[in-house]
Amino acid sequence: QRAIADLRAGDLVYSVHRGVFTVVPIKLVHRTPVAPTHEVVEVKLAHGVILHVTPNHPTADGRKFGIGGR
Repeated sequence: QRAIADLRAGDLVYSVHRGVFTVVPIKLVHRTPVAPTHEVVEVKLAHGVILHVTPNHPTADGRKFGIGGR
């Protein structure tokens, strides 16, 4: 486990390609400053890993992690 802020181009991460989980290298890292009121949601994956993501972060199927999935 590593904080997203520690990730760099070339690091390996999980991704979904054509419906299959796979490990891929990061191609590009982009950082965006956030406001002090910035919100995150906690997502617990089936295998126990916990992610902290913004509510509008897209899922593999195009939904959002925020309340209601929209």
